[in-house]
Amino acid sequence: MKELKILLMERMLGAELTAHLGYEEGEEAPPGQANRRNGSSTKVLKGQDGELPVAVPRDRDSSFEPELV
Repeated sequence: MKELKILLMERMLGAELTAHLGYEEGEEAPPGQANRRNGSSTKVLKGQDGELPVAVPRDRDSSFEPELV
């Protein structure tokens, strides 16, 4: 069940970044947009199921503020 929660959170964070940047992962960024995806960093969330390591995506401008975490 922990693995399912981790995958769900990572997918939700990826969708948040897609909405923030305005283009899907794997597609070209819109012309004139310098901000792009820039990998991910790991955060450890503590909850009822113990510690959950989650990969949080990031962007080059560091303007992405995830709502989930």
